[in-house]
Order: sequence, then structure tokens, then C-alpha cells
Amino acid sequence: MRQVALGIATAGLVAGALAGCGPSEERWESDGVIQAVVWPQGAPDDGEWADDPWVQAWRRWGLVRFSASAANDYSAARWEGFESTDQQLASLAQSRLRAVERSWDEEDPVGVSYPPGPAPMYVLAVEELSAVAGGPRSAVVYVCAPLVWSVSDPADVPTAVDDLDLAVMTGRLQETTGGNIVVVDTGRSSGVRHPVTGVPLLDEDCDASKIRMGFFDPAPPIGQTVYPWQVLDSQGEPVAEYDAALDGLVAPAYRDQSDGS
Repeated sequence: MRQVALGIATAGLVAGALAGCGPSEERWESDGVIQAVVWPQGAPDDGEWADDPWVQAWRRWGLVRFSASAANDYSAARWEGFESTDQQLASLAQSRLRAVERSWDEEDPVGVSYPPGPAPMYVLAVEELSAVAGGPRSAVVYVCAPLVWSVSDPADVPTAVDDLDLAVMTGRLQETTGGNIVVVDTGRSSGVRHPVTGVPLLDEDCDASKIRMGFFDPAPPIGQTVYPWQVLDSQGEPVAEYDAALDGLVAPAYRDQSDGS
């Protein structure tokens, strides 16, 4: 098994060897902020785009975004290099808080969904866009990726790439004045034309054999009880203490835990 250190920058990863493991499995060690990731079939190989800064930025963004969801932790340290504001992180944390609260609904509980690892994908094309005079550089990255990668039941964690429902996705990225690359928008884009060949990129043409799945270690608490105060904001603090406004929206068992115990 190969060990790799998780770097905060998008400029690459540092690799080292570890004897005694299978020849294909790889492990990205935690950098102290992002969880370690185990790749049973080896880490993704982006081929000609392996050193492309737009692809690296999107992969890093997917790793950071999904690790935050997996840990219910939206502290700013996770987002270094992405220039996310406290307001943006607060919005993500509040959205996560609502999901946790729904899991406590007495009449219609909805399990909290977690991504089991970083966003799996393989690259189809990269299109660097012409910058308006004085404007920022930007690009569109075309990939095949799963439509759904978050699960609320441990039994639903994919074990093989053939279990995945793949779709063509695009991400629009932009370089900031500080030199970082940020993801501006993402979405499903089946039928969009390849920027070079002009051939339509269709969901049904996505090749599952090119996907590599990675899994966070430790694994997220899929199927386990999560309390609202376990969701952390940009300062690493609980998004909200027990709020009387939630009374009646969540189960008595949650109200019984209002002291945080």
C-alpha cells in the first residue's frame, strides 16, 4: 500500500512507500485537518490532466467539501486555499444543521447522509476560457462522476464501481486575485459537447472502470446518532446551542440531551 500525505495546497501530493500491503491499495494520510483516505484499487490517475491546476483544484475542493460533511465540521482550517468566507461556511454549516435536525423529526425522521469518501470522478476534458481584459482566468472541467455519493445507511455504501450511477458533470472554476482557484459552480451536464471534438458527452458513455473510489478513515458516522451541537462552524464551535425554537421539531430524546451530555 502506498502512503501519501494530504497537502493543503493544490500543487501536488508527497508519496512514500509502505511495505506489507497489497500492491494496488493506497492511503492518503491525514494532514491533521482532512481525514485520511484509503483507495482500495489505487488512487485516481488523471493522465494528461494529472498536473492540470484546474483539475487539481476541483479534486481538492471535492476532498475538502466532502470531508467537512463527513465530520460535520465546517471550521475555516479545512478550507485554507479556497478563500471561503465565514458567511459561506456559516451557510454550509446551517444547511448541515438542518439535515441533522430532520433526523430527529418524530413523525418523519430522515437519516443524516454522509459521503463515504472524496468525490470520485474521472476527467473528460478541460476548457480554459478566454479572460476578459483585466478579468480573472477561468475554466470548465468536464468529468464523469456519481449522481449520488452520500448515504444514510451503512448497507448502502458502494463496494464496487458498478454500483455507481454515473453522469456527466461540469465544474466552472476561477482564479482569484490571491492566486487561488475556486469552484464557482457545478452541475449535471449530459449532452454538453466536448470542447475540442464537439461530440456530445452523454451519461451512458461514462466508463465505470475508470472510476477509483476512496474512503475516509476514520469512516463517517453513517447510521449513528448525531446531535445538532456536533455540527461545527467556521470557528470550530457548535453552530447552535440547544434552541427553544427547535422544541417540538425534534424528538423528546433530543430535548432530553439539551444540556449537551
